[in-house]
Amino acid sequence: MLKFGFEFESQTRTVHFLRTNGFELFGEDLQKIILPTEQSCIEQCSQQENCNSLEFTVATGECVLSMETAVPLGNGQLRQKLGTDYLERVCVDLQLDGDCPHAIYRRFPQMILVGFAETVVDTPTLQHCLDNCLKSLKLYGFRCSSGMFYFEEPKLNCILNTEDRKSQPELFIIETSDLVDYFETGW
Repeated sequence: MLKFGFEFESQTRTVHFLRTNGFELFGEDLQKIILPTEQSCIEQCSQQENCNSLEFTVATGECVLSMETAVPLGNGQLRQKLGTDYLERVCVDLQLDGDCPHAIYRRFPQMILVGFAETVVDTPTLQHCLDNCLKSLKLYGFRCSSGMFYFEEPKLNCILNTEDRKSQPELFIIETSDLVDYFETGW
């Protein structure tokens, strides 16, 4: 597994990605290259210390690397672009790496799963909320399938679920009043 190159990273973390399907990071290009696969685009980003996100268009093989990340984590603006996926770097505890079924987690801005909160915790960032979900079996005694992070809530802002949008599609809904991201671990 490739190591994250930023100074705030240590030997205890490894790079994974949060994927948002059908979006691009508008106007924040660092480098554009043509590559045969999304995996090769991910590897390019992982090898560059100043790459914080990428987008890949399957039809053209266009790989766009960026130093920026999307709001609310960064300053970049996402816009819909069919056939393009936006991926943002996150760091995961190296001890979890073997336990994680996927190195890419699905992310859905402004979506929530209603009614399956197994636990609610305080976390300072989306990254910490994802970490809590990945460590949930050890920390809380259950396997977290998905989570939600409420960016503007100072307390009880990370909700960890035992279900996900696939197991409960009728309860996976748009959230219009709070700034929130829903994510899945792939369990």
